[in-house]
Amino acid sequence: MSATAGRPAVYAVACAGDPLDRGRHSGIPFALLGALEELGLRTVPVRTAPSEPVVSAVARLRPGTRNDAYLSPSVARMRAVASGLKLVRRSAVAGCIQWGAGEFLPPARVPHVLLHDQTLLQASAYPWSFFEGVRPATLGAAIARDREMHRRVRAVCAFTHWAARSAVEDYGVPAGRVHVVGLGRNYDVPPPAHRDWRTPRFLFVGFDWERKGGPLLLRAFARVRARVPDATLTVVGGHPPLDAPGVTGLGRLPLNAPGSRAQVAQLLAGATCFVLPSRFEPAGIVLAEALGAGVPAIGTTAGGSATVVGDAGRTVDPDDEDALVAAMLELARPEVAAALGARALARAPRFTWHAVAERLIRALAPPGADVEHLEPFL
Repeated sequence: MSATAGRPAVYAVACAGDPLDRGRHSGIPFALLGALEELGLRTVPVRTAPSEPVVSAVARLRPGTRNDAYLSPSVARMRAVASGLKLVRRSAVAGCIQWGAGEFLPPARVPHVLLHDQTLLQASAYPWSFFEGVRPATLGAAIARDREMHRRVRAVCAFTHWAARSAVEDYGVPAGRVHVVGLGRNYDVPPPAHRDWRTPRFLFVGFDWERKGGPLLLRAFARVRARVPDATLTVVGGHPPLDAPGVTGLGRLPLNAPGSRAQVAQLLAGATCFVLPSRFEPAGIVLAEALGAGVPAIGTTAGGSATVVGDAGRTVDPDDEDALVAAMLELARPEVAAALGARALARAPRFTWHAVAERLIRALAPPGADVEHLEPFL
């Protein structure tokens, strides 16, 4: 899009909370702001959610939990009004990229795309603490608003094919307005000049131990270790005390700390397979980071991980322990792990925030513009 009077166009990045806080939403809005500026564009962060005291006040006035209040129609109206006013005051905004489902609709004159890793309908179908205590009527109304937003925005940009299908099949968005744009890595780990594939070294990084499939992985690894005695498993995240042959637990490593990031980078550089058999995984930024390090991955079929893993690994049903054991034994073979590691490196350039930002700008182009269609990027 062209700039006014020779100045770069201004793009808003909107989300619940502060988009400049790299600790929110897995750092996605923060990363997008940086990627857009790398493209030579000006950006403005827009906070769509009311302040905590406002949500708490609404919660006191209605039955239910705080999360029920957050999803209520009254808070939704406040989000819409407040966010719309922020954009109206900035007449030079050429487009708005909104992260997350069901937040707000900006003024009609502002081109608007919705970026997310799942529809609200998909999120509500899986056990997730956010929906605990949310009344069915509140959730139903929130899903209805989410469906309406999907239908009214210029384009729906999904991280994965799984999320894109929901926009089309569940919400009725025309397929031509739904694009799979992928996701980016929050940090890059250069692959080592030489990786020893002879000894299987599995790596798990996940803070939510139960949801990320930690208990399943421990059971599966015990069976793998019985077949491959020199195999090891390193676990990073919110795991319980671990005391099993070949298993090393490192606990939580805050990735905003330079020392922790360096330690995880070292682990990725030394691993031969990354395993994340989540009970539910909308996409998995950490899977993209594993690919960037040249590490093949085993992901889950519950969600959109297959878009990220692609031909650089395997995906398994999180209820099928036998399938996970089979996949781990397959990638314990040096020749298989090395071949899939090469595919991981070939796949990695597709998953950067710079590439995602370029796809989003194309999606913001007016209907009929001569722009590349985004679906086949994978």
